[in-house]
Amino acid sequence: MTWRIVADSSCDLPESLFKSEVAKFSNIPLTFMIDGKEYVDNEALDVDGMLDAMHHSKETSSSACPSPEAFASAYIEADNVIVFTISHNLSGCYNSALIAKDMVQEQHPEKIFTLLIH
Repeated sequence: MTWRIVADSSCDLPESLFKSEVAKFSNIPLTFMIDGKEYVDNEALDVDGMLDAMHHSKETSSSACPSPEAFASAYIEADNVIVFTISHNLSGCYNSALIAKDMVQEQHPEKIFTLLIH
């Protein structure tokens, strides 16, 4: 039996901390748009560069939650899935995670899910 712990990138744990073969971690990144440039919130993100771009931008910046497909690709890899997302009051991440759960369970009803909001 395999486990997958999935979190959107509001969770500040890097995937590299998880070394188990039974329980793996997936961090699903949010995306930020600043002056038409996309910044993906993953381990490669230049945070200082993004903050500098935000500071100098004359346009409104925006963010986007991960797609249901991004969550589903992590879900499909394990028998049991535990999901942590940012509050649904702040982002659409929880809704995307829930849609992904329904998508995967339609094809794989044997999978067990737990969705949590942090």
